[in-house]
Amino acid sequence: QELLENAGNVDEALSLIKNFRFPNAAILIIADVSGKAVSVEITPEHIGVRGIDSSSSDGILINTNYFQIEEMKKYDIPRETRYSGRAPSGIRGLRIHETNELRYERATEVLTSRRKHTIDDMIKLLSDHYLPHKDKSGDMPTASPSENTICRHGGFFRTQVSAVFYPRRRKALVAFGFPCESEFAEYVF
Repeated sequence: QELLENAGNVDEALSLIKNFRFPNAAILIIADVSGKAVSVEITPEHIGVRGIDSSSSDGILINTNYFQIEEMKKYDIPRETRYSGRAPSGIRGLRIHETNELRYERATEVLTSRRKHTIDDMIKLLSDHYLPHKDKSGDMPTASPSENTICRHGGFFRTQVSAVFYPRRRKALVAFGFPCESEFAEYVF
């Protein structure tokens, strides 16, 4: 909320973030009307920033709940860590980042397949139920919703809110609940 109220652009937002102590890890995407956008990976003691520039792939920033910045990866939960026996029964023994990696892979595949995307393309991506790998039973990839698809319908992990932001237009399209079943409402800011 502080960023929305007190930062007029990405650089001002980054200054505020660097002067704030976060109690836990977070991943944010910040964009402004100029077209500048960054992904900010945060721990209580460290901040990493990656942006859209000539070195980014196709001007796309994708986040799916795990750190992408090389120097920040050492502060994230290790990639092979699994949920313990004390976790809810549906996720015990699973790799914590498995769903994040699968969703990142799918989003990257869809978004890098072509250069320009429409609003409908973005809503379709947020509603995506394709699982790019064989599941635990060895079945071939499917288009059934699960906790590993972008639109998450799992027993433990579920999509709560989906949004498409258009900073230059100063608007956002937001759906509450599963984006495949919900209407996107337009908000102007």
